Amino acid sequence: MAEDCAATSLDGARRLGDKLLMADGLALRSDCLRRRDELAGARADMTAAIAIFRQIGDRWTLNLSLANLAVLELHEQDVPSARAHLEEAHRSAIEMNSPVILQMILGNLGNVAVLAGDITAAKGYYREQMTDGRRTGDLMEVGYALLGLGLCASAERRHALAAKLHGASDALVSSLGQALDPLEGGMQDRDLATLRTAMGAAFEPAYAVGSQIDFETAIALAGSDGSETPRTFHPDPGDRADRRSAPFPDKSKHIGAASQKAN
Repeated sequence: MAEDCAATSLDGARRLGDKLLMADGLALRSDCLRRRDELAGARADMTAAIAIFRQIGDRWTLNLSLANLAVLELHEQDVPSARAHLEEAHRSAIEMNSPVILQMILGNLGNVAVLAGDITAAKGYYREQMTDGRRTGDLMEVGYALLGLGLCASAERRHALAAKLHGASDALVSSLGQALDPLEGGMQDRDLATLRTAMGAAFEPAYAVGSQIDFETAIALAGSDGSETPRTFHPDPGDRADRRSAPFPDKSKHIGAASQKAN
């Protein structure tokens, strides 16, 4: 269905000479290719869409598209290109005061920093993502930030804290009825395997502690040495915000047509 929509959009754009429609069609086709793991084609289409968004001055969609392209680049371990595109989008999102896009950019800047081994920078980005997620009520972003800070703790060999943060992230994400995106899910899987090897039998109890603490204790734990006394995790139904309230439908980090902006 999405591929048919992309083809229809591109055909119509060519007939009409409509640059915005052409860019939207390319972005949608990029998403279709990404879902088939055809990453080279997806990058090419997103790059072409970005060139058009620059030309027509659509900064909102340009920022989102730059973030989408960076995710594709991270999937292919092209960290320098991802960093450059995310930093450009970050500067622009701040200028435009686009908090929802900014949260996504912050999380991926954290991912870039982790992959580059700059754990100090990564912690700064993830903590800012967490703060913004709480401010806007997007608890899925808080879940991603907890995961990112768990990755940082693991890199610092603070294994017990890392296991607790992974548990807290998983509990929050599960309470929202959501799942991690493939990029972060892969990073988590690799880190959990590392932690299980490093901690042995101590891993499961530490992870269980994290999964049972409440929301505020998890937030405190993310900025700690891991020594907080946990309380029982009781998710507040009122806190179970949709994974992405606006302006796009989920955290796939990919856009299709311009109509999604109003979603």
